[in-house]
Amino acid sequence: MPRQISYRWRLRELMAARGMFTVAELMPHLTERGITLSSSQVHRLVSGTPERLSLPVLATLCDVLDCTPTDLIATSAQNVPARRAAGEEAPINLAARRPTRVRLTPEGVSGDAGGVRAVDDPRLRTLRPSGLEVRRVVGRSDLPNLLRPRHATRPPV
Repeated sequence: MPRQISYRWRLRELMAARGMFTVAELMPHLTERGITLSSSQVHRLVSGTPERLSLPVLATLCDVLDCTPTDLIATSAQNVPARRAAGEEAPINLAARRPTRVRLTPEGVSGDAGGVRAVDDPRLRTLRPSGLEVRRVVGRSDLPNLLRPRHATRPPV
């Protein structure tokens, strides 16, 4: 089972615990230890989670904050369920795929229409001597396509 690794950058929390609340308070400590970063670079380190970080900067931050890299970077790992391969067949639920019988009446749809509500919509009616007929209903969006008149329809009354 594959594992998903995540981490949390805790620089701002550790700075606050040491009484440093702004980038301007951190910059002199970095400069006196030989790390020259612009204020915008230090701001991005403090406010966001860095994608890449050089080891000298990491070591300097640990020295300034009197912590270890483990304190600065909190990691976690969890198991992730494996994804199916592209050619792998999933089990088919035949009960979910089997259509249910539906009857259209002038009052609307009767029976379990497989997700189709009982709607009395004049656009969905066709007039026949034997009544309204639907051959198969799969879902709500299929209903207008499945109404097939045997002769020309008359406008609804």
